[in-house]
Amino acid sequence: GSRPRRARTRTKKNGEAAEKRLKALEARLRDAAKDRDAALATQKAALEASRDRDVDALRRAHDAEMGTFAKKLEKKMSKVAKELAGKDDQIAELRSSQPSSPKTPSDNGRE
Repeated sequence: GSRPRRARTRTKKNGEAAEKRLKALEARLRDAAKDRDAALATQKAALEASRDRDVDALRRAHDAEMGTFAKKLEKKMSKVAKELAGKDDQIAELRSSQPSSPKTPSDNGRE
């Protein structure tokens, strides 16, 4: 009769040991998950910071390029405006130097 009792005690001890191992493994798993989550959060923050720096650098470069383009365009427009003003002055001089006539080339087709 003592043999089955001993087997039962051994089984109970084995079960308790297995339960302790299981609880220890679960705790290690929870800790590993927390570590993984922390590492992922750190990586995400680093990637976001890097992305933000890249976006800022691109924005600054774009703004500088647009500023340069705007200055060149403004200079070109001023040059064209001066040229047009000069042409208008030439046209006005030519018209004032011509004798009055009933028709001028610009009047063709208006009568």
